[in-house]
Amino acid sequence: MGMGANFAIATAESVGRTLGARAGLSALRKLVDSLESPEDQARALFSALAYAHQLRDTDATVWLLVHWSTLDGVRGFTRIVRVCEQLVAEDRWEDAHSVAAAECTRTVDVGRAFYLRARCTRDPRSSVEDLRRALRLAQREPKDEALVLAATARLARVTLEKPKPAPDLAALSPCDRLVVVAARLHAKGRYGRVSALDGILELAASGDEEVAEAAIRLAARHVDMEGRLTDIEMDRVRAAIARWPDEDERASALAHLTVREAIARGSELDDPQLAKTLRQGQRVLDHNDPGSPPPEGLTAAWRALDVIAAFRRGEEDVADRLQALIAILDGSRPAIEVPLLTAAALGCESGNPAAKAAAERVAARLLDLPGPRPARGWLRLGRAVADPSLGEELRRIAVDVHEPGAAEDIAQRSVRDAWQAYQDGDREKALAMLRESRRLSER
Repeated sequence: MGMGANFAIATAESVGRTLGARAGLSALRKLVDSLESPEDQARALFSALAYAHQLRDTDATVWLLVHWSTLDGVRGFTRIVRVCEQLVAEDRWEDAHSVAAAECTRTVDVGRAFYLRARCTRDPRSSVEDLRRALRLAQREPKDEALVLAATARLARVTLEKPKPAPDLAALSPCDRLVVVAARLHAKGRYGRVSALDGILELAASGDEEVAEAAIRLAARHVDMEGRLTDIEMDRVRAAIARWPDEDERASALAHLTVREAIARGSELDDPQLAKTLRQGQRVLDHNDPGSPPPEGLTAAWRALDVIAAFRRGEEDVADRLQALIAILDGSRPAIEVPLLTAAALGCESGNPAAKAAAERVAARLLDLPGPRPARGWLRLGRAVADPSLGEELRRIAVDVHEPGAAEDIAQRSVRDAWQAYQDGDREKALAMLRESRRLSER
């Protein structure tokens, strides 16, 4: 950096400190185009960008980022990361995403830029394309092994897909290892899920208390994320929960597991021992005012279990219970768990018109709930709802989460629709549907 440029930038920065951010931004913007060295321009741009963000001046931010995206051969990624971290810390995700996007434009073949942009978004699912691109670029020679591991772990967490190729777990940090193992919980085969639970059990005994607790909670959550659990899976989950350091939370989680097992077996929940277990969640079941804020400890999963139990007992107030479940979904927007899908399916399959209508509303709300989606339950619900468009959306989710039989179900429907289109004289539509059927059947 030349002495003249250094002095000019320092002077412009002092203007900002003395006269305020607006004056500093104006002085630095005027200076940028007069600087010859890309390094000098980069320093002026970052100083101006700090003022622009402080002022929340969108026009100035766009102007500065456009200039930054055209600077070639400048090493500024570390500074970009710091800017993004600061913006995210201030809950300014859109601004952080814009900064990362400018870096992607500037360095189109650098995987770390796309990984950064993937991290600068509230919606992890929208980051999948950037993560896949970051992974492809990282695997080029010379490989960026650290980025390969980071992008692989992040993809596993976002897509819930088993990483391909499988990363070397020994090379991952305990936190990243937990992310990959969590994705493996959604394997189609029971042996894959048991293997993942074995990995979670190992992490539950980790010396890192945060990782250990996260592993235990993941095992407990697996109970509600999967529709059908084998006895071996139940044993692994119980062993993980037994390591829960908090006695009350451990007892509550074990009670929930017992109820979940009973429902899976179709046992009567009025059995004395099961009734005693269920009473540990009584605050949930006694919440009779759907319009008021839910009490602490009230979860949608418990309410859904209550609905399922009510259906099994033949209770007449299942519609009211489903309506209470809707109130919780609207009020807390929880992550989706399998009991929600089961409760909605039972309602849609019932002969109770009020329960059918309430269950259909539950099913519609499931489309917009945050977080990862369970790998079971969507196909049954898609077949049970009365609204054809809603049923189609639910079936599509079943395909996305690789639910067994989902792709075949949609493929068969596409073939039927294709023949109907052919009989109606629309050959182009029929051909498109047949292609879609073939694509789905090959997934």
